[in-house]
Amino acid sequence: YYNFYFIVDIYSIKSVSFLYNNINITNYRHYNIFYFNYDNIPKDTQFRMTHVGVENNQNTITNMGSMGPVFYSTYNEKKRLFQIEFYIEENTNSGPYGFVLNFIGSNLFSSYLDTQLIIKNTKMDLQGPIFKTITKITSPKIDENNISGVIGWIMTIEDPINGFKSGYVTVRGSEDSSVFNYTFTVNDVKAGGNQYSGDYEVKLIISNPCIPQVYTITEVTLFDRLDRISYFSISPPNEYTSLINPFLYFLNDSNINKISVDCTPIYCTNPPDLFSFSASTKQLEVGGLNREISFTFTAYDLQCGIRTDQYPIVYLITTMNQVLECKSNITQVVVNPPVNDEPVYGNVVDYSCTIQVPFGFGYPGGIFISVYGFINNVGLFSGLSAYEMTPKDFDYYISTTFNENNPNLVTYYRITERGGDLWLFGSGFGATSTAFITFDDGSKSVVQASISNSTVIKLLNVKATFKPYKLYIKTNSLQSNIMTIEPTIFNIVDVPDPTETPPLTNKPQYCIGSPVCGGPSNGKCVENQGCVCFSPWIGNDCSSQIIIIDPPTANKTDPTTNITLPGTNNNNSTVTYKSLITLVSIREVNILGDMVYEKPFEKWTVKQLDDTTFIYNTTLEITKKDKKSTTTNVKVTLKWFTNETNVTFANEQLIMNPSSMKYTIEISDYSFDDSLSQLQLIMSALIQSNTTDDICSVREFGETTSGDNSNYVKIQIDNHSLYGRFIRRGFIDSTIRSVTNILLDKYMKPISGTKELQSYIGIQIPYYRESIILDPDFSVLIDSNSASSKSGSICSNKSKLSGPKIAGIVIGCVAFVAIILVIITYHFIKKRSEEKFISSVNKKAREMKEL
Repeated sequence: YYNFYFIVDIYSIKSVSFLYNNINITNYRHYNIFYFNYDNIPKDTQFRMTHVGVENNQNTITNMGSMGPVFYSTYNEKKRLFQIEFYIEENTNSGPYGFVLNFIGSNLFSSYLDTQLIIKNTKMDLQGPIFKTITKITSPKIDENNISGVIGWIMTIEDPINGFKSGYVTVRGSEDSSVFNYTFTVNDVKAGGNQYSGDYEVKLIISNPCIPQVYTITEVTLFDRLDRISYFSISPPNEYTSLINPFLYFLNDSNINKISVDCTPIYCTNPPDLFSFSASTKQLEVGGLNREISFTFTAYDLQCGIRTDQYPIVYLITTMNQVLECKSNITQVVVNPPVNDEPVYGNVVDYSCTIQVPFGFGYPGGIFISVYGFINNVGLFSGLSAYEMTPKDFDYYISTTFNENNPNLVTYYRITERGGDLWLFGSGFGATSTAFITFDDGSKSVVQASISNSTVIKLLNVKATFKPYKLYIKTNSLQSNIMTIEPTIFNIVDVPDPTETPPLTNKPQYCIGSPVCGGPSNGKCVENQGCVCFSPWIGNDCSSQIIIIDPPTANKTDPTTNITLPGTNNNNSTVTYKSLITLVSIREVNILGDMVYEKPFEKWTVKQLDDTTFIYNTTLEITKKDKKSTTTNVKVTLKWFTNETNVTFANEQLIMNPSSMKYTIEISDYSFDDSLSQLQLIMSALIQSNTTDDICSVREFGETTSGDNSNYVKIQIDNHSLYGRFIRRGFIDSTIRSVTNILLDKYMKPISGTKELQSYIGIQIPYYRESIILDPDFSVLIDSNSASSKSGSICSNKSKLSGPKIAGIVIGCVAFVAIILVIITYHFIKKRSEEKFISSVNKKAREMKEL
């Protein structure tokens, strides 16, 4: 569907960038976006990106040869750039990420680009699982007295980084070529083991009659969770073999894969023979939906008997030497009855097998049939080719037809959980095609194909979903097969352009205080912003003043700031005020705000840079239920500012007041449950006093008025307070993004007393992949207005009523007295009026009487 009317020099690529330039792939797959541009190229042009790395060349025998997954481009209208969404598997090699960009046969290697994607952190694991220990299971001699025994191996499979996923082991008999295939997954691990280290069993039952022979493990393939393999074969299919042998620890033991069995043999002269063989059809439409063939057949050996632990294979062969294997199942075994109480080992065995042949298989030359793998109990084996089946009148050939008009879905191109365009590939599609989709939640969608030709269909705007869904195609009134689409979960969030700063402004605020903004010497009123204070005044009403103190002593165990300062009480005696700032924990919350996981901070290491700067580091082990443990690194830099200093963080100009402490907190990657979760960094602020006076405390939380687009928390005891500022931006994956600061006091049960007050603040960070940097700071203030004068204050029972409470009582009393006076006045006036009215009526009555 391309229009090849233009010539492209693929080396003229422009505007190259990645969503993430430096990534950490330790223990998880990392998703990314590659942005680039070309001049004068149509938007529907499609480029291919293919990863090239040492892990891709690990083992060609499992089709993991030269190239990795292929990713295709789309055009981003908003950014006006081509983009390719791709992923890098966890625990691959570090350094520059290598890939090839391909367009119309031209290849551009990533090493030629000006911008490189760097893998900076990884636990490189390119090898597959290996056998750590192997224990053999042997059996005594098998004869008429000891008619059966068990042999095999118990193997400890180890893969400490990626973890074991699945594998298979093939065992062969040296004399009769018997084959035993064992397939197992991590779910088959014996009790006490797990995906990183566990025991698995390979066992064979040997029964009389049998022949003496050696059973050998001839082939092993073990896969880890990323499909990196270890491989062993006595007869490898080609010269390219795995660099990692699962028997790596046993290379000096050439017999570790061999077990000998001693039997008392019986003697036979003839191998098993085929009695009947038939196919379910003699003609197959290989372009249709149902391409299934079934075979039934019977073999016999009336002298020594057929081994019932071996399963013959029906081979389907085309004229192009394509071969399919249909492994049989045993449906019935008839054993010869004993003669004169002597054992007879002969039997008759019925088999069947069914196979769905690939689309177009055997067309136009047809399919030839043969069957092999009959083995009797003394090691004689047999089978029949298609040529040998002909004179026995067995079904040996199936003719094929192909109707090109039958729509058939074969595969599809990767689609993410965010939905979008879906490419389908197959055959028999018409010029117009319609897709009928049924989603996991039961909802349905009908989508008209935007592109439809005989082999390709493109569907636009398929609904976003994390769950697999089913679809089929109707074209030319014909219905295709049903295909299951499994979205690839990329978990790429909509990150703003790194050059854009999120527009953050505090909501309009009013100027407060009495006098307003503390008076002209303390601050000024700015419309819609509130009070803007003059140094050293601070606060929403400019009534608090920075206290100049000496730098606090650094804590040697954790990034806690403990500031102690003297004060005076009502008796002019010395009291002490202490403030404490602590990092409490990180916790993950889901989209509903419910906590998913919490990890407290524990052990830290500390390093002093200078007299005012200290760096603390810790590594948190994140262990969630049913998940592998991961680690998150946290680095906290504490810097004390002696003088007023202008600093910039996240494109925001900040004034650091003298005697204030800045916390710069860096957190590495965190293993989220899903991309809708958020991470909370929880901090605690505490202030206390040893005064003996009856005093009050009060806490505040809100938005600053100084134009720095921050939240603040202020906890005050009497006329001293601890003030924390939390900027509403952070560096998230090297991009400036919004963060939310929330007060957690109603959830965390802080200390709430008149002489000791605490608050918890959560800095809530959206989903990220690599790292975050946050930058709160703290100061100690002295307040013009005591805590008792503020609404919501906490006071002791003995303490005097707070100002607002006293004012309320006074207002209430005045109102009550006024009401009483009004009632008395009203009563007095009413009584005088009534007396005057009665006198007037009496006078009028006397005058009328005199008349």
